[in-house]
Amino acid sequence: MPTTSKWTFSDTPAAIRIVQILTFCTPVILVDFIDICSAQDLVVLRNGTEMTGRITASTAESIELRMPSSRITLNRSQIKKLDRSRPFNLYITYGWALLQKEDFAQAEELYFEGAVNFKTDEAQRKLMLTGLLEVGRGLLSHRLFVDSRRCLEKVLVLDSENAEAKGLLDEAGRMCRKIQKEMEGFLQALHENPDNDFARYHLGLRYESLGENEKAQEEYETILKRSKVDITKFNGLLHMRGFIKRHMVVSEDEAEVSSDENQSGQNLDQMEGLKSPRAVIYHYNRRLALDVVKVVDKVLSGIEEEFNVPSDGIPYTIFVYRDEKEYSEATGLPGSVGFAAGPRKIHLYMTAPRMLKSVLPHELVHATLYRQYHSLPSWVDEGLAVRYEQGPGIYYDRVKQWMQDSTTYPFKDFMKKSALRLSDDKRSVFYGQAYTLVDFLYVEHGGRTKMLEFLRAISQTKRVEASLGQVYGLKSMAELEKQWRKFMEL
Repeated sequence: MPTTSKWTFSDTPAAIRIVQILTFCTPVILVDFIDICSAQDLVVLRNGTEMTGRITASTAESIELRMPSSRITLNRSQIKKLDRSRPFNLYITYGWALLQKEDFAQAEELYFEGAVNFKTDEAQRKLMLTGLLEVGRGLLSHRLFVDSRRCLEKVLVLDSENAEAKGLLDEAGRMCRKIQKEMEGFLQALHENPDNDFARYHLGLRYESLGENEKAQEEYETILKRSKVDITKFNGLLHMRGFIKRHMVVSEDEAEVSSDENQSGQNLDQMEGLKSPRAVIYHYNRRLALDVVKVVDKVLSGIEEEFNVPSDGIPYTIFVYRDEKEYSEATGLPGSVGFAAGPRKIHLYMTAPRMLKSVLPHELVHATLYRQYHSLPSWVDEGLAVRYEQGPGIYYDRVKQWMQDSTTYPFKDFMKKSALRLSDDKRSVFYGQAYTLVDFLYVEHGGRTKMLEFLRAISQTKRVEASLGQVYGLKSMAELEKQWRKFMEL
């Protein structure tokens, strides 16, 4: 049976119950049950091909077969046999596969159907409701609040006393009200300045959260048209939103530093794409792109394991620009050599020094940490990333020299600095100081186990000093600095 590391909602009790019950309910050998038994309807073609999925439409001439990753139409003349028996165990395995794919719409339909079909068996009905509850939770985590509310209301129609559904429904309702208030602010900003792409993009996101996708697409198209990007090249709402997020002004920080959105769009049109199981690389040099894939394959799983980030199978997106100029125009970050724009999103350029050996592993750490942990201070984020560069130990001699020259940052200032805001030479000092401090916590204070506790504590409380005390027993920043300086003297 596969581990729950791929399961999007692996920390929820309901997800754990599905796995536990599935072990006893499914008669097939569960070596890889999603691949063996991942659909409900079997279609055998006349040429011998077997296809599994859910038949969602049927006429005298054809059927429509839907699967977690595609939808196809088959002529009746092609079909030799149909098996639509849909036993209980196939609801379980197919529902699991849909949740793995984050196909919430089909999963909601399936679990609701199952809860109705198996209402005479209380254990089976409850398991279908558990799956439906997980759909509602997944929609909520993806900020699809109206869809989540609809799904959770279905749970309560079938089980009016479900406490988990009531709690999640309250959260979805609260978020809908919050988004309505936020939208008022963005609409006012657009009234004052219709060219405010930051406000227009975030208004579009909130329309999506409320299920108003047509309005969201109108906002995205307005941004793209004004930027003179050919919208005929886009394949729907998700493609537009993703492009804007990668290449245009989508945060207040980026609005301050972005220099040329149009050039970003032109870059993507000119780049080639290379897809591997763990990454999609946009590039100008296939050989280099293949080397990038090798580094990702070699390093990424180790990063996920060290920081306890489940490997969910969603590929990273990596842009490798021609040179620093093109990179700077696309990211708005002159002077840097790499940039993790968020979970699974990395920008690099071909001529960056040690791009494959240090820059790419460094940015992979950032892009992976952002999937799991939030509100990390820059010194923690950068210190952990530098540990994956080739030969980071060289920073020890440099930092000792900088300490003698009094060019290291005063500790209180250092704790508040952001590496992205620093010039090239000052950023190097920051990296060295961050690396040696994080390495000190690894060496002297409990290694990986304590570091994971520290990352979780910061994410939950957003209070760094309190987390240092809670996890490492350090009474103050002054005590941390004292111990670190003593460590550096060795």
